[in-house]
Amino acid sequence: MPVAGTMGIMVVYSSEDFENKPSVSREIFFVVNGDLWNINIYSSPAKANQAKLDIEQVISTFKVLQ
Repeated sequence: MPVAGTMGIMVVYSSEDFENKPSVSREIFFVVNGDLWNINIYSSPAKANQAKLDIEQVISTFKVLQ
């Protein structure tokens, strides 16, 4: 997926949050100028679809300031 003018990789996995409740994690990894960046969002399984839309919106507008 494109992020800030480079290609990134999204990793999605299920786990438990700090209260041992189920959660869905979405992490995007990308490299800009040799630096590894990571943007993530965690949600309940019930809100996973909305979280996906939210992080896609953030990524589509994300810029790395130099």
